[in-house]
Amino acid sequence: MILIMKRLPLLILIMAVLPASLQALEWQTYTNSNNITSFARTGDGSFWASSSGGVMHFDPGTGTLFKYVNTNGLGGIDIRASAYCSTCVWFGSVNGRLSRFNPGNNEWQQFLFFDRDGTPLEISQLQADGEFLWVSHNIGLSLFDTERHGGEIKETYRRFGDIPPGTGVNSMLLLNDTIWLATSMGIAYAPKSDPNLLDYTHWYSFNRDTLPGLPSEDFRDLLVYDNNIWGVLPDMIVELDRAGSMISIGRTIEPGSPVHSSIVSRDTLYIGSSAGSLYSWHNGILDQIELSFGPDSAITALIADDLEGVILGTKGQGIYVHSGREWNSYRSPGPANNNMADIESSPDGKIWIVHETDLVSSFNGETWESFSIGGGGMLTVEPGTSGNIWIGTFGRGTYEIDGSTVTRYDTTNTSLIGNRDNLPASLNFIVIPDIHLDANNILWFACYRGHFKRPISFYDQSDGIWEYYQYDGFNLEAKISSIYSDGSAVWAGFEDDGLYRIFYGDDPFNKSNIEFTHYTRDSLLPSENVSVVTGERKGRIYVGTDMGMAFKDPEDRFFSRILLPEGIGPQITKILFDQRGNMWVGTESGLAFRKAGQTDFDVFTTANSDITSDRINSITIDSQLRLWVLTDAGISVITYDIGAVTDVADEVYAYPNPYILTDDSENLQFNFSGEVPIDIFSLDGSKIKTIFSNIGWDGTNENGEKVASGMYLFLIRDTEGNSHTGKIAVIRK
Repeated sequence: MILIMKRLPLLILIMAVLPASLQALEWQTYTNSNNITSFARTGDGSFWASSSGGVMHFDPGTGTLFKYVNTNGLGGIDIRASAYCSTCVWFGSVNGRLSRFNPGNNEWQQFLFFDRDGTPLEISQLQADGEFLWVSHNIGLSLFDTERHGGEIKETYRRFGDIPPGTGVNSMLLLNDTIWLATSMGIAYAPKSDPNLLDYTHWYSFNRDTLPGLPSEDFRDLLVYDNNIWGVLPDMIVELDRAGSMISIGRTIEPGSPVHSSIVSRDTLYIGSSAGSLYSWHNGILDQIELSFGPDSAITALIADDLEGVILGTKGQGIYVHSGREWNSYRSPGPANNNMADIESSPDGKIWIVHETDLVSSFNGETWESFSIGGGGMLTVEPGTSGNIWIGTFGRGTYEIDGSTVTRYDTTNTSLIGNRDNLPASLNFIVIPDIHLDANNILWFACYRGHFKRPISFYDQSDGIWEYYQYDGFNLEAKISSIYSDGSAVWAGFEDDGLYRIFYGDDPFNKSNIEFTHYTRDSLLPSENVSVVTGERKGRIYVGTDMGMAFKDPEDRFFSRILLPEGIGPQITKILFDQRGNMWVGTESGLAFRKAGQTDFDVFTTANSDITSDRINSITIDSQLRLWVLTDAGISVITYDIGAVTDVADEVYAYPNPYILTDDSENLQFNFSGEVPIDIFSLDGSKIKTIFSNIGWDGTNENGEKVASGMYLFLIRDTEGNSHTGKIAVIRK
């Protein structure tokens, strides 16, 4: 239930508060912004296009295009609504954020629409009305005062006549002194000046019961054409003849393909279809307009231009503006789309992304490239040993991309195997949800439902040999979800069947001495529905499930639970360790971070950071030690203070130096990439404390007492036995 402004504020100004231990963060966002959802025109004749990946300001006269995302001040990423009001542009997103942008001073302001239970409302359309803004959303309609107190809700309406309460408003139309609403359960209207619109009986409503001949109640939009109101339905547009407070069905327009957008420009009604066709309706005649560029995706938004025509917004192909006999396109660079499944960084510094479709995207730091493999969705990506990339697919096995060469691997040339649904043809329907390259350059492949009890295949690229593991203890369905090798054993996580460890020793191809161990809830796993398995330098194994995460040391028999902060998880999607042993955890409700040697987590969500979405699909670290976070709305890149790491003792230094020691000081850090002990000494040679390089020094001695101000020495020995001594200046306050 929406809260009325007089009782409790529905609207609040968003203030992002970063976790205290990671204040020094830089955020960057990459999205595909070519899926256009709405248009708005400003007073200077330029246009704004909202998209599922931010907003774009474009000027057909100059050919310029500028993109804005959440890191610029925009509220959210998936923007569905836009409107120009006086000197500002307004945008509404599916996460309940209403954004106001003032082009004059380049300032943004955000407001949040939420329900009584705190759930963000999905804003669907905005209509400017003087100093007011009408905001439609998934549970009704709000009237927003743009001037009072800097912007606040005046009233919120949840019911309109006989339309069921809580029905979302898809669109609205301001006509003279009335407001008309389009909903999935019919249409409604009322005088704007009526002071009692909170009373649902003051609204007139129409559905199939009250409007005979209505082909559907699912109204997507309303517009005015030929002095009448027309309602946009999924497959047609119908004329609504008015007679006093009553209406009846008049003419109908049926373009032959589903209607996705519509606009009236001068005396012509334009219709964009989900099949990529553009139609015009004039003097009762429906014509299809020839489009020289031939879009193969839906025309999702339309707006009138200066030449009595229209500007097109498409699903995935950006904006098209008609100029003379040609259509000029406006597109923003980025990944192929925002439906991304996995992300990895290759040794050459490239970022690789596989999409839920058959598309692959790459980014070299300056240029985005995308291409299609064909034949189905992508599930996972893993860098190989020599600049090549491996991709796991849904049903087509795995692909190797080596430069411009793409090679497919299936049952004809590997040990990979598919399911048993329709033998023998189904054996080549190979689903690969995870691939892992271990330290010995062996590639491990998870074969989902691999027949017969063959969920694990592996490949040595150096000699081109494929093999597999088969085990009677595996479930016949073998729904493997994740795979990880620590160099002497491979760990395999399954849906509803826990975790298996297959010990092979020095040679995975020697099957004579392999040992299978099964871990379930009896082994204190949080759940037997395992989604992630990985490891870290000390040999500790980490497991993510649908009920949280746990770890096991090599010598332990049982797993120990890791408690995440309240509100994060419990579904774990990714676990990653950076070069200093810090842990990043992706979940379906946010991103968690834990510093090496600590137990507490920091949390990043859309409420306290610039992350693109709370649903984390995957994460990776690039060659510059930046964290790339793949969400269901785009990519967030986090640059944080990991330090320039090294594994050479002579190159190690302490930072910050001098070290300001207070009750709230962060630990003094060392830029060593591994985990080795470091001895802290006073200048007279007295040993103060031994700490570990990846955890740092908290400025205390062995008794936990803070040291005095002065100069101190540190002694480090790297893994090769080389030692180095450096100085630390401590200033205690």
